[in-house]
Amino acid sequence: MLWLIIVTVPVEAIGYYFQGLRERPPGWLFPSYQILECTLLGGYFASLAVLRKYRNLIFFAVPPVVILNVVYLLNRAGYKILATYSFLLSAFLTTCWCITYFFQLFKERDAQDPAHNPNFWICAGLLFFYAGTFFQMGFTNVIYDKNPDLAKELYVINHLLNCFLYGMITYGFICQSKYRK
Repeated sequence: MLWLIIVTVPVEAIGYYFQGLRERPPGWLFPSYQILECTLLGGYFASLAVLRKYRNLIFFAVPPVVILNVVYLLNRAGYKILATYSFLLSAFLTTCWCITYFFQLFKERDAQDPAHNPNFWICAGLLFFYAGTFFQMGFTNVIYDKNPDLAKELYVINHLLNCFLYGMITYGFICQSKYRK
């Protein structure tokens, strides 16, 4: 998870910089990031999966996101909708992985108290963020064709979800050091 944070911070900073300029970030930035993000999240959730069949499902779910992003990077003008579909697929997969983790966590009889489990807080943040952005981005993309200014204003929802996500991840890291005894 630490690698994901290390990769995410510069990408978010670049995105906010361009947003301040009222320009779009470079077209290669977010698809390239999404390849890394989905791969790292897949590895994270595979490491949490107890059953081998869940790990295998995760490993087979990552390549379609990677392929969609690579195709988009190779021909951004011709396949602009791929960026949206790739993000929605990635958000859907991450949401499913979080839900699977929670089912697994609560099925364990001698499971660690969720309040003291860093993965619980990290997955709660990921679930809230990706479930929220799945609907927010889908909705924003539908509105964008009719009212681009309103669609841009809806990105404030994404910023709030980001704040919640990073807060939960931070709390997960605090739990990890606090309850590591």
